[in-house]
Amino acid sequence: MNRQSDCVNPNFIIFKWVFIGMKIKNCLTTDIQFVAVLFIFSCSVQEEFVDRLVSEGNINLDDLAPGQKSVYIRYASTCGLPGINFTGDTLILETIIFNNQIHLKESNTARSPSFTGGYRLFEVSKITGDVIIPDREGSALFFFYGNDTIHLKPSTRVDLVQNGCRLSLAGNNFTGDEIGYVRNFRVGSIMQANKTVVSCVPAIYQMDAYLIYDENYLYMSHTVLTNGDQTGVSGWKLVY
Repeated sequence: MNRQSDCVNPNFIIFKWVFIGMKIKNCLTTDIQFVAVLFIFSCSVQEEFVDRLVSEGNINLDDLAPGQKSVYIRYASTCGLPGINFTGDTLILETIIFNNQIHLKESNTARSPSFTGGYRLFEVSKITGDVIIPDREGSALFFFYGNDTIHLKPSTRVDLVQNGCRLSLAGNNFTGDEIGYVRNFRVGSIMQANKTVVSCVPAIYQMDAYLIYDENYLYMSHTVLTNGDQTGVSGWKLVY
């Protein structure tokens, strides 16, 4: 596909909105009204532009290539309480070539509270229907997943249901090496539907954790950690 035909010259966009702005200004009685209307229009344009780019260039697990990028934001909460808090942390996940092998690169943006100035590299390879990440220990997204293979197109999946901040299989917390399917999973304002789910492998004491994805994209990395009487929820959500 020729991506050039999908692009719009930014100078043309600026000219167009300045021209429209002058027309609007002639119809308004005060500069304050003009600024307010122009602000509303500019916000609408920005939202449309972001929406167009949501799936373009994201890391496609089924078609890995250098130069892909996905952006995740971190959330946190206490299990059983309504709502979630976004911590301000932003994680950039990129595909790069290192030592002639494709790698995933994780880094936090400079304004993230957890920013350290460094980054983490993880070798990744693709075989039919699967993604293999041999070393995930230092990953913010994959650290809890003990299996080095993520099955993108599993032949069978078990049905899961949400139970508070966790997922359940036949009345028990979902954990282990089975691959699940969840019709709906909601954490605060975050909603996932019709997704594949894998959990801690092997089971980790006092922690439940899930990768939530489909055959192309990783949408969430969700962890639930119990410490005494408190059960904390945290994770990363794909934003674009």
